[in-house]
Amino acid sequence: MSQKLILWLEYAYHAFPAVPFIVKGDDDMYMKVPQFLSDVRYVMGGTQVQRRRLPLRAGGSTVPPPNTTVTSAAVGAGAPALPSSPDDVECVYWGSLRHFLHTQFNAGMTFMLHRRVVQALLEPKKTRRLDVVRLAAEDFTVARTAAYRRIMFHHEDILTGLQVHLALRRVKQLCPNGRLWYVKEWYARFHDMHAGRTHNVTWSTVVAHRCRPADAYYLHRFFQTEHTVAAAAAQYPSEDAHEAAAVAQAARWVAQARRDARTAALNWSGLPDVQWARNISHRRPYAVADGDGVAVYDIRYEYWTHAATNIQDGFRSLPQW
Repeated sequence: MSQKLILWLEYAYHAFPAVPFIVKGDDDMYMKVPQFLSDVRYVMGGTQVQRRRLPLRAGGSTVPPPNTTVTSAAVGAGAPALPSSPDDVECVYWGSLRHFLHTQFNAGMTFMLHRRVVQALLEPKKTRRLDVVRLAAEDFTVARTAAYRRIMFHHEDILTGLQVHLALRRVKQLCPNGRLWYVKEWYARFHDMHAGRTHNVTWSTVVAHRCRPADAYYLHRFFQTEHTVAAAAAQYPSEDAHEAAAVAQAARWVAQARRDARTAALNWSGLPDVQWARNISHRRPYAVADGDGVAVYDIRYEYWTHAATNIQDGFRSLPQW
């Protein structure tokens, strides 16, 4: 995995010179892209801009009223565009942060790096034996086992976090305003399904890891309908009744998918746990993304630092349960 990651970063850095951010994601993760783009625009816009209204699809759902207190700039018409030059955008290392020894790393399911951070990681190292690009470009050999283990080459996400930490001085030399922002997402937003650090899929999920082929269809259906399901809460005598009705409706959709020639061959058993109607009061204001038909929520972030792991500038999403 580390070899593929380093070669991907090397390729993306040179193939897309005008792109400010490079994302790494596992092939078994599901990303709710409109939400992630909205969050990136908000944080990179300085977290001071009110949410712009998303264009609604025909017959779309509720948009926050003009006087709603909001804190996230969404994608779509009227949203502020990111600067065209990568050097006009501050540096970030964004994902689900975890501790390792004296530093932190973003879990490998999905993380995003500014291209100047990638540049610092790819530059030749003084200790050639531990140069990650060299180790990735050359064939594996048992003779280098000690070198692989020393830099955690067998865990690509920990490797990245350690390399960012080791190159932090160079990163700050390259980055606008001489700083790197660590952006931390909580488990309710970036999480595993089925195994690992699991969490129910809810309205707040952005990245779901360990996604199987049938799961992807099911999750897309969930995100396209969960906001309308939640809006119908007044029709039910209790939260339990509301959840039961939503589960029954989802079961009918799965039964139909099993009969559909396009999806019948998929394994529809063991679908991920989703939460349709629980804790509706915790939901944030939202707008429905045109095209995708999913709700993009007004997620709040707060300034955050962590001296013990040398994180001097950061943001973290407020817990969304």
